[in-house]
Amino acid sequence: MAPKMEERYEAMEQIAKAGILTGISMMPILPGLCDTDENLEATVRWTAEHGGQFVIAGGLTLVDQQRAFFFKVLRERFPDLLPLHKRRYPAGAYCEVPWGDWHDTARRVKEMCARHGIRDRMPRPVIPGDKRALLRQADRRSAGERGVRHGAARRGEATGVGVPEGGMGHRGHGAGRGADLPDDG
Repeated sequence: MAPKMEERYEAMEQIAKAGILTGISMMPILPGLCDTDENLEATVRWTAEHGGQFVIAGGLTLVDQQRAFFFKVLRERFPDLLPLHKRRYPAGAYCEVPWGDWHDTARRVKEMCARHGIRDRMPRPVIPGDKRALLRQADRRSAGERGVRHGAARRGEATGVGVPEGGMGHRGHGAGRGADLPDDG
């Protein structure tokens, strides 16, 4: 059994206090079950209050057997929601149709996050310095560990396969493909 929600938020708070980026993934948000303003607001507020820096919200997707199973559970436990879900998830649809319903939920979560001073996406770390210089340093370290000179592995010299400086392109096909590579169709 999963830990209680309060225990999860306490753990998140301890992780945040240790200086580690933390937040939550609120997926899937089930239409009619957990997409109320009260539920979304409480989730975002608790996340912010416990040191979370983001809430990633995602809608429900249904395909093939998932749809049949989900509709069976709805029929048994929440029969009043079946018409809503049949409208939003018609046969053959992977996600909500029309998208406007999900966009409204995503917009509300984004606004709630802004009110609580957190993001609706996971922040990406920014690495200081010239990205290309950092990649060259990593390449040199990696090559040194493998006993090959700088750039040799990228050019294929470590394996004996000649790969032009520009790379091989998609799956070895197309422009930039090395002449000595076998033709794999």
